[in-house]
Amino acid sequence: MYEYSLMSYMQVFMNALNVSKKDSILKNRLKNISDKLTQFVYDFVCMGLFETHKLMYSFQLMTMIMDNDGTLDQ
Repeated sequence: MYEYSLMSYMQVFMNALNVSKKDSILKNRLKNISDKLTQFVYDFVCMGLFETHKLMYSFQLMTMIMDNDGTLDQ
């Protein structure tokens, strides 16, 4: 039911690159980009979701982030 184009995602990605905090240390720069991209993608997707689906999307995104960080107790 929901579809997002690659071009739309590329715009969100480029905005995250431009807006994220600059840092001379690569690890910090990548973390800044990742954090900003996560925020922008979340905002972008929520803009197009039905209200009833936003909580489920938020929960799914949170569990994916926690799983990636190794903090999710499965």
